Amino acid sequence: MRVEQFVSDTPDLVRMLLQRFQQPKCYLVAHSWGTVFGTLVVARNPQLFHAYVSIGQVADFPESQQVRYQFALDAARRDQNEKAFATLRRIGRSPYPSFNLSDLLEKRVSHYADLAYPDISPWRMTWWALGSPAYSWIDLIKIPLGVRYLCNRVAANPPALRRKINIKQA
Repeated sequence: MRVEQFVSDTPDLVRMLLQRFQQPKCYLVAHSWGTVFGTLVVARNPQLFHAYVSIGQVADFPESQQVRYQFALDAARRDQNEKAFATLRRIGRSPYPSFNLSDLLEKRVSHYADLAYPDISPWRMTWWALGSPAYSWIDLIKIPLGVRYLCNRVAANPPALRRKINIKQA
């Protein structure tokens, strides 16, 4: 899977939903990774959408990871946390070839930034989904595997995540 595949598939899905619910347009809300795709989809297909809401927009993912890495490395050095410092030096700067290395960076950043949200793993999301009638057992197995697959494949393609997009104001 590549960013371009998600972007090219999304308008077909939107058209299907618009037809099913007999609506002329819809609202697209995207968060974090979804903003990589959402911004491109709306820019290329504005006729399908009333509005686009972006939450936690990813603008330049590779640069963002570089800044986050330096933040965590400096914080570990300042706190004299030798274990964290060694871990960060071991994984080095992005791009990371796997979800696991990216996840190590995120754990260090979360620790030092004192972020107010909990660490939500794909397994925890799966557990929460158990209470929903919208998912089958097969879906519950595929969700965490899909998240890991997506992170490994998309993050391995940094040029696709470094796009400057000009969107006309309505």
